[in-house]
Amino acid sequence: SAGNLAGLSSLARFALAETHPQLRIGLVNAGAPDGLAWAALRSVLRQAQKLTDRCDLHCLTLATVLARLSGPAPVCAPAIPSAAAPMPVPLPQLDILLLIADNELQPQLFARFLPWLQTVPVWGAVGAPVLWLARSNLLSGVRIALPWGLFAEADAVAERAILTSNLYEC
Repeated sequence: SAGNLAGLSSLARFALAETHPQLRIGLVNAGAPDGLAWAALRSVLRQAQKLTDRCDLHCLTLATVLARLSGPAPVCAPAIPSAAAPMPVPLPQLDILLLIADNELQPQLFARFLPWLQTVPVWGAVGAPVLWLARSNLLSGVRIALPWGLFAEADAVAERAILTSNLYEC
């Protein structure tokens, strides 16, 4: 996993403050609905959410995020929206965002998602999205854990980031 972890210490103080009721965590599934990484992480964070009232977990698919970022389709719409037309649902404001997938993603889809990712104070990735972030030069000089299966695809990323196969390190 990898990501923008620079704000974690300030985020921890923020989340533990009495004045902040909840830590808003977003999980975005960019892979298969039954992907191993998605199922494991979502399960653990849902359990954590049950144990505390300070965690607000948002589970989204990449398709949902992209649809909300795109807004309504350009159609000749009446000047006054009808009651039957649903209003677009905005994306949640988050403190932490994790992009999760076991497989590759089309580069143009990731490029559309990237600006929203960068609005979140702390973000990261699990699985194949680690390579997407690294290829976008967002992880230059950062130590990242890469699953063994993705090492062959690391190409030029290995020159810019510090790759390790240890998924858990201090």
